[in-house]
Amino acid sequence: MDGRRLFHPRGKLLGGSSSVNAMVYVRGHAEDYNRWAFEEGTTGWSYEECLPYFVKSEVVMFLNCVTLMIYFLQIVLHFSIVHLEVEILTLTTT
Repeated sequence: MDGRRLFHPRGKLLGGSSSVNAMVYVRGHAEDYNRWAFEEGTTGWSYEECLPYFVKSEVVMFLNCVTLMIYFLQIVLHFSIVHLEVEILTLTTT
């Protein structure tokens, strides 16, 4: 490893390391798809033919991320407002 240090996330939370999840999306290399299509005879698998499906899936993933961000923002705002209302109620009643 030539003295390098590696980052290895550890699950120091409820559920342990199984609570730490990640997803990596990679299209793949265009030459691989073209080899499958042209050298190995799998029609419809060239990079140019697959590209529209890659783009569609990436748009869906982006929209899902935006939807999740909006959802969590609503939760945070809801609890912030509820907490503020409780504080105001507490201040006015004491």
